[in-house]
Amino acid sequence: MTAAKARIALSIFKEPEDLADTISILRQAGIASEHIVLLGGSQAAGRLERAGLGTPPPPRILRNPDGAWQRRPEGGAGGLWASERIADFRLWTTEKVSADLEAAIDDGAIILLAAMSGGTSELAVSRLLLSTPALAVQLHDLGA
Repeated sequence: MTAAKARIALSIFKEPEDLADTISILRQAGIASEHIVLLGGSQAAGRLERAGLGTPPPPRILRNPDGAWQRRPEGGAGGLWASERIADFRLWTTEKVSADLEAAIDDGAIILLAAMSGGTSELAVSRLLLSTPALAVQLHDLGA
């Protein structure tokens, strides 16, 4: 029997204000804060702090100037979803998509990952994200 894979929606944002509005929309649709993770480079850290991402703000995994990823706030549950390993796109997507996501972060973009959870369907989350000013929206399976 094959283990079920976790499904995530990914969207790329340039403006933190657009991101804050999207987080609010996702929360209204039933996506809990612990099912949202933000990824960004060191240049995005200050912009995220000033963006007003709600309470509690989603966890952020930011790439330090030395290239290392660090989760903020630290801690949380284990596993790929809750660790810095989620930022290693090569673990869960193709080489081309991984390179594109890395380039977006290098260009100052912020990536929002939302785990499909509870009664919120992939279709509903996809429609919500497609209605936002995201630069791109994708669905991915994470390894079991």
